Amino acid sequence: MAFAVRPSHSYERRTSPDIAGHRATITNLYRQKPLLDVIEHMRREHQFQATAHRYKARLKRWHVIKYVRYRTDDVLCQTSKTPHAPIGDAARSIASRRPALLPVAPGLGAPVHQQKITTVTILLKGGQVQTGFQLLGGCFDTYKTNLKAESPLLASETFMAASQLMSISPGLGWSFLKYTCQLSGIVLEKSHPLFQLLSKYLTLDSEAFAKCSDLFLGCFLDLMKQHLSGWDDSHRDALLLTTGRMFLLSLTTDEAMPLLGHQHVLQCDNAQIKVMKQEPGGIDYLSFEML
Repeated sequence: MAFAVRPSHSYERRTSPDIAGHRATITNLYRQKPLLDVIEHMRREHQFQATAHRYKARLKRWHVIKYVRYRTDDVLCQTSKTPHAPIGDAARSIASRRPALLPVAPGLGAPVHQQKITTVTILLKGGQVQTGFQLLGGCFDTYKTNLKAESPLLASETFMAASQLMSISPGLGWSFLKYTCQLSGIVLEKSHPLFQLLSKYLTLDSEAFAKCSDLFLGCFLDLMKQHLSGWDDSHRDALLLTTGRMFLLSLTTDEAMPLLGHQHVLQCDNAQIKVMKQEPGGIDYLSFEML
């Protein structure tokens, strides 16, 4: 009786390590590179090979949403109705529901990603989880740009964003810190001071992190007191109530988020703090800027 025997020299595919073991690296790369570049980077730097189909399937399982730059839609922005507006386009849906921001003098507006982080905080606290997380993806894209440029405000931006996210959920804040730490290790080098700093932060427990947060914010406010004329404790208290964040925010009736308990609003103009009295009926807008 004859039996068919498979040749011993038949091709055997080498099994790559499980893709789950590279989840953090793949996720971080995918947020900043096209998928084909991610595949090539993983093959070259980590000796990991997988098909594009396998990557897509796993990214979908991990619920990783690729941030796509949006285009301004004049029709949606100018009308109050948003029929069939895609939830995924967070910037459009928010713009169509909110009134236009009041004019702000040059230099007073906060960086766009700081405005977005504040809006993300409001959305998540208001229960709009999906829209909030989709808009948060845009913040990551801008943060990556600042990371590549090695902005001198990187440490402050990272800390303040983590503080706002921790006010929603401690786990969300820790996830943000872990993400920025891993991203800085990819975009910069692991010997870079920012990566070293964030790595140390991730070894702390909640109590130790809170103490470090107080020290960080205290040093920041002390520097402002030293270098700005007319600075007093009322200004310090006002900034403490905003957790040290500087932002531009248009307040509407459906966004209940107390920010200042004082009768004055601080503004920064050419490295000077302006004190603007609150008008009856509330604050139209707040304008702060990182110094």
